[in-house]
Amino acid sequence: MKEAAEQVGKKASKEFRQEASEQLAKHSDDVASTSKGISKEEYNSLRKKTPSQEIRDHVNNIDGEKFDPIYGYPVETLEADHIVSMKEITEMDGFAPLSDVDKVEVLNLEDNFMGLGKPTNSSKGSKTWSDWQGYSKLGDIPAEIREKMIALEREARTKLQNEIFRRLKNDGSA
Repeated sequence: MKEAAEQVGKKASKEFRQEASEQLAKHSDDVASTSKGISKEEYNSLRKKTPSQEIRDHVNNIDGEKFDPIYGYPVETLEADHIVSMKEITEMDGFAPLSDVDKVEVLNLEDNFMGLGKPTNSSKGSKTWSDWQGYSKLGDIPAEIREKMIALEREARTKLQNEIFRRLKNDGSA
């Protein structure tokens, strides 16, 4: 009796898995188009277009010596860092339906960039300023700089979201 119940359970489980797979295959396009964010392929394509050369030049348009603003070490060239990461921007409400031109322009919004030294930028990656503790070789981010960056990030996030909504409204998509 116990073996028969196990067989029925296994059969039901197998049927459920098969039906779930069929439903997933049938509706995968719907799921992909309604999930938050964009496809990996589109992300990789956009990644090549941000930061733009104009933004890279802008963060390096400094008279005199250049210094990493977080740790203070001298640099020859600053890297253009998204204050709000590209990953987060591509997951913002309204980003996915924007035109390709609008997506690139939003990703290159000047107010969302700052210059960082290469080691600092590489260490931070796509982490938020709240999540990133600092570059392991240089220590934790000084508290006053961390607070300033969190405020700057919050401000940039608001500007980005407003810009996305403005563009959606102008395109007639919203």
